[in-house]
Amino acid sequence: MHGHRSRFQIRGRMRWMHRRGVPLLLPALMISLLLLGLSSHSAEAKGPDRPTNVVLTPQLGALDVSWSAPEAGAPITAYRVRYRAKASKGPWTFLDASGTSRTITGLKPGYTYLVRVQGLNGTQKGRWSLMAEALILGRPAKAAQPSVTASVDSLAVSWGERSDGGSPITHYRVRYRTKGVGSWTFLESSERSVSVSDLATNVTYQVRVQAVNAYSRGNWSLAGVATTAAAEGAPKQPAAPKADVLGPRAVRVAWKPPDNGGAPIESYELRYRQIGAEEWNLKSVDGDSQQADLLLPRESKFEMDLRASNQNGLSPRSTMTSGTNVFVGVKQVVNFEVRVPSADYDYIHFTWDHPDNWTSGPFGPASIASGLSHVPLLGRWTCTVTGSGENAVRNCKQAFVHKGYRVQYLAGPSDETWEDLHDEPTVVYVADIQIAKSDFAASTSYTFRIATIPWDADGVVREPAYSAEVEKTFTAADLASSD
Repeated sequence: MHGHRSRFQIRGRMRWMHRRGVPLLLPALMISLLLLGLSSHSAEAKGPDRPTNVVLTPQLGALDVSWSAPEAGAPITAYRVRYRAKASKGPWTFLDASGTSRTITGLKPGYTYLVRVQGLNGTQKGRWSLMAEALILGRPAKAAQPSVTASVDSLAVSWGERSDGGSPITHYRVRYRTKGVGSWTFLESSERSVSVSDLATNVTYQVRVQAVNAYSRGNWSLAGVATTAAAEGAPKQPAAPKADVLGPRAVRVAWKPPDNGGAPIESYELRYRQIGAEEWNLKSVDGDSQQADLLLPRESKFEMDLRASNQNGLSPRSTMTSGTNVFVGVKQVVNFEVRVPSADYDYIHFTWDHPDNWTSGPFGPASIASGLSHVPLLGRWTCTVTGSGENAVRNCKQAFVHKGYRVQYLAGPSDETWEDLHDEPTVVYVADIQIAKSDFAASTSYTFRIATIPWDADGVVREPAYSAEVEKTFTAADLASSD
């Protein structure tokens, strides 16, 4: 308690000293010492004052923090530094410091951080310094993949903007080379675009971009790729044509357009012959087309090639295509069923699905009867259905590989001769038929099948295709009718 004497205690002490003859000069000195002790004890009680002159120096993902010790308050034994991102609402992070500087590491480039410093005297905590803030520097982000547009001998390169890492982009580095080959050639640009000139024609180039700021370089971008145009000339060599057998003598030849050499293709020359023949047949096809129909001898072996032409000349001939003209013809129907209606109906119903080389279409008996014109073509039929569109025309061509269908039967296990249930084949687009119940006998074991009838071509009779067989024994109830 002696460190907290009141002024009344001091004055009482002085009166006591005066009565005992102590000189007054000595009491005055004692008073000064006592006041000084009171002042020192009061400063120690309130702890260190706040540090001043807090300076933040940004580094790559770090901050160098320095400050000045306070000029008043309790002596400093240590410091504490606290920091957090300015945009964050989370807790502060604390670090200890023995001197008047400390480095904060592990910071995110491009973020602004807040920093304060506090002096310590043992367990006594001083006041926090004023707030300081700084933006953390970092390397620029990986540059955006460039967009590359090629002409005959140059590239136009451009790319999007990415993060500058906290320091403005000073320039971009651009490198390019033939794709996957050779060393890189480097350019610099202050803009997000550059032109690369004096390149070879008809060569594929790859281009990468790197951003640079005052502190560092970013990662190289993904490569942009483009091919310079070829100098104008004759078309390049076409790929070998593909031959597809359509009918007993019909072959359709198709191909993909080659590189046109810088000028539109005007025509194709298709060269074909039977293998072993001396003379070639030539067929000219317009440059806008990529197919041609040929008429070849039945089941012949053939070979063919192709070349293209434009205003600058002829391409080399394609490699040779060879094959045999073997026509698959008709196939058997599927899902053949014999259906027995109720007594309200006086017929047995036979149904099936068309073969897998048939495609049904959006036309029926009325439209075919009214709008069909038959034209013989390569041993097949083609037709046009007025107003039905492209799909109907295609399906009609496919349908006339088949002439129609017949329902045939055997009556009883001893019957070995197949007979037709009806005189004429069904028309080609029909997939069912109704036969009067009166044509059948109850308790007889019947075997049924569907015969797919082909068109006879070039005077040659072709064999039908037969469905799986269906056995059926009708009861008297099955054959009953409303009559």
